[in-house]
Amino acid sequence: MPFNLSFEGSKVDYKDSSNYQAIAGGNSVKFRFFVDYSKLFLLRKPQKRFIPFIGLGSMFFYQYEDYHPRRSNSFNRMINYFELALMVELGFTQKMSKHIHFNFKIPVNIYQISLKNKYIEDPRLPEKLRSTTTIGNEFFKPRFLLLLGLSYYLDGE
Repeated sequence: MPFNLSFEGSKVDYKDSSNYQAIAGGNSVKFRFFVDYSKLFLLRKPQKRFIPFIGLGSMFFYQYEDYHPRRSNSFNRMINYFELALMVELGFTQKMSKHIHFNFKIPVNIYQISLKNKYIEDPRLPEKLRSTTTIGNEFFKPRFLLLLGLSYYLDGE
């Protein structure tokens, strides 16, 4: 379950050196993770050292972003993004030893559905308009992923 947590703080860009007016920047917290599940079909006997496979898989992706700007005319925003994707996966497994295998796979998106919830703390907007929710779906959305992993097999097969 890969994840990423990043903090970006105190990044402020100024218009020029004589007029210290902030034009961009702020504090940001981002959190991302995804979970991948696959059913693989081996194209060769599992006793071999190099085993190519094809598989069907699904991936759940989540991203959270909280942004607090440095400018007085920009507003705090919070974004929650969920995505569920159906994929075909191509790859291979390389036996390193009886129990340890190296895995390499490239997932290709077939279909994805997403939900994005965005909240902006803009006092000029009524409370009802500060939050927007968008639902989307897409076939064959380009996504460039390369997944590498190590497996430990308890039975040694």
